[in-house]
Amino acid sequence: MTYKYNPRTEEPSYTTALKELRPKLADNNIEYHIDGKGNILYWGNYEEEPPTREEVNQEYQRQLKEFAEQAFYRMRKQSLPDPYDLLLMLHKDIKNGNVESGSFVSIIDNALKQFPKIK
Repeated sequence: MTYKYNPRTEEPSYTTALKELRPKLADNNIEYHIDGKGNILYWGNYEEEPPTREEVNQEYQRQLKEFAEQAFYRMRKQSLPDPYDLLLMLHKDIKNGNVESGSFVSIIDNALKQFPKIK
């Protein structure tokens, strides 16, 4: 499976930037070493040139921006109970005939009020 950066769950780094620019790195188990400034110190892929420091830094900045934009998603997710607990609440509300204003709906509504903006 080809690597794809996920700003909802993965904090950006020079490594995520490099993997996004060269998605086959992880699939092909290619070795590389990158420092804390985006410089590639070792590149074990002989079939493809490494990205430049500027390309890595540009991708890293893009990921930082995207990660910040998804902050509401992560905060909302943390404010909700585990999915298993939510399903049990929903099941209980259905059994009690209280689907429209039961505990499941109130928890979801509170999370949506607290963290309304998600792209």
